[in-house]
Amino acid sequence: MIQSMTGFGSAQRGIYKVDIRSLNSKYMDIHCRLPSNIMHVEIDIRKSIRDRFHRGKFDVFVYEMKENMSSSMRLNEVILPTIQSSINTLKERIGYSGEISIDTILHFKDVLFVDEQYFSDDDVLMAVQEALEKLWHMRFVEGKSIMDNLLHSLEMMSRLIDMIISHTHTASQIYKERLTSKIRELFSEVQADENRLYQEAIIMAVKSDISEELSRLKSHIEQFDKALKGEVTGKKLEFLTQEMLREANTISQKSDDINIIKHTIELKTEIDRIKEQVHNIQ
Repeated sequence: MIQSMTGFGSAQRGIYKVDIRSLNSKYMDIHCRLPSNIMHVEIDIRKSIRDRFHRGKFDVFVYEMKENMSSSMRLNEVILPTIQSSINTLKERIGYSGEISIDTILHFKDVLFVDEQYFSDDDVLMAVQEALEKLWHMRFVEGKSIMDNLLHSLEMMSRLIDMIISHTHTASQIYKERLTSKIRELFSEVQADENRLYQEAIIMAVKSDISEELSRLKSHIEQFDKALKGEVTGKKLEFLTQEMLREANTISQKSDDINIIKHTIELKTEIDRIKEQVHNIQ
């Protein structure tokens, strides 16, 4: 199954929110923007991306959502008995029988403390994994759409090739007759060997023959279709697309039949559509 190179994924763990987007690129290109206090996890983030994807431009944004930080006031259960014991001892020594107010107790150091919520590096890395999973899913969904478009273009190309082949024999015969007529006309005033004229006509006809180009083009289409339904890489499909365009250009250069030229233009249009789609395949 093919995978697109464009996608987006977002996730949050604790105070850390992670956004990751990917775009087309011939190579693996990763850019990270992290808060300064967690810059040390960038290496792990890059490794996570490289483990999942082969190429593409990745932008990773990590934000600290400080409004999500929570804290609470807690009573120091450890120090409280010591404070109470010290107060009772002091009361006995000075002969004080009154009550000690809560405000007085609260003035003792560390009776109350703020219990803040802390987050580890694992929160960032887990958010990254969740965002990458969503990104991966989006790339495959778009890849399915690309594959449908490519298969449609391949089907159209096969039909156009069949149309070109149907015109090939007639075009060849017309070309041979036209060429022979021109040669006869050219040498009408000069005595020429009849066999030599026909040999020259055959040589020119062979040069204009497009059967080999059509055969190779059909082979490239079969390879392309097979690659789409197997383990596919964008680079391999780009190579096959270049080869298909090369064959189509040769066909258009060799032929002067109006029908073949028309179908070849349509053929090149489909190849351009394929080329555009292939550039977005990992």
